[in-house]
Amino acid sequence: MANKAALQWNKQRATLHANHGLQITLSTSCSVATRATEDAGQKVDGHGVVFTNPVPEGGMLRVAVLEHNELFKGGPGVFLTTENPKTSSLTKAWMATTLDAPGQSQLIGVFNNKIFYGGRPLGARKNLSKSTESLKSGDSVGIRLVQGNKLELYYNDRLFNTFSLENGYPQKTPMWGVVDVYGSCVKVKADVWTQFHAPSTDTPQRLKKGASLNSSPTQQIKQLQKQLDNERATFAVEKVRLMKELSESAIVQERQEHQILLQEVETDLKSKTQLLEKQLEQEREKTQLQEKQLEQEREKTQLQLEAMEAKLSHTKREVDELRRQLSEAAERSRDVKKEHTHNHKLQELETENARLKKDLQELQESNILMRNPSVLRMAARRPSNRRSEAIQPELRRISGQDIWLRAQGTQ
Repeated sequence: MANKAALQWNKQRATLHANHGLQITLSTSCSVATRATEDAGQKVDGHGVVFTNPVPEGGMLRVAVLEHNELFKGGPGVFLTTENPKTSSLTKAWMATTLDAPGQSQLIGVFNNKIFYGGRPLGARKNLSKSTESLKSGDSVGIRLVQGNKLELYYNDRLFNTFSLENGYPQKTPMWGVVDVYGSCVKVKADVWTQFHAPSTDTPQRLKKGASLNSSPTQQIKQLQKQLDNERATFAVEKVRLMKELSESAIVQERQEHQILLQEVETDLKSKTQLLEKQLEQEREKTQLQEKQLEQEREKTQLQLEAMEAKLSHTKREVDELRRQLSEAAERSRDVKKEHTHNHKLQELETENARLKKDLQELQESNILMRNPSVLRMAARRPSNRRSEAIQPELRRISGQDIWLRAQGTQ
């Protein structure tokens, strides 16, 4: 237990890969993965596989549960694999352990209460006393490959058990982390821990053994002091060496991560550029089509405008003709009105002429009667209605004589 407590870890945030399961959403920093619990109104507990950046040999892939949902059964899976996340079919699986050909997979890790090795449960009939299904918010599970054929399982940063892998595991080959955000596990955060230093625990025993060889207390103290100085020097040299190895390992790992991120960014940029170029081409075609339609509308409008101008000119000529006809009609109306006035005056003059003739005739008759008493007596004896008929011949005779006498007198 003392050895385990003395382990020191260099804690680094893991980067989650862009190629992940259908129901996974990554945080902005690509360190936290969240699985959707519903899809089209149906509960979802799968399609939550996500990869991490490569885990160096001897490093621990640590997964912390940030959120869980007790409505679901099962727990998260934590694995290491040599499969490249860009080409792996794991991200399309409902669970990482339900592949069509699990023997072809290089999965090594833990899922629920089973240890998986080569894609199959290690010791199929043997269940672990602790399952990932029991993890709650704030708990963590970690796996670590050591000594070429060992798998260490950690719960809440404490070593739970060590398992032997009879065929070992691929060494000097990138081992990618795989997290299956399954079952009650809804939200996780992944870290990569590398061992920093495991101090030697037998120094006090060696000091005691060396001290027991000398009987003199002064010499014993000097020997102990000398041994302590040697141990300090050795510790300092070992510390420098380990720090250098850690720094080089961190630089290599960081370079690998940067290279992977750069490739992902380049791929994403290329795909986005192609998409933008396609969208630009579609917009260009759309713009050309709109310009063509606009030109057709312009030509159509021009034709309509010319037709309206021709119609307006024709209408103007018709209006001018109507005005001319109206003016002529007005002139004819004035002439008709004048003619009507003249006819009316002529009728009045004829009526007045007839009245004057009648008056003249009556005066002439009166004058004849006054001049000839015999005719006057004859008229008096006749009835009034026959008086005029009786005296008419006599009046004509007398009138004729009178006119002849006047004519003679004039001569």
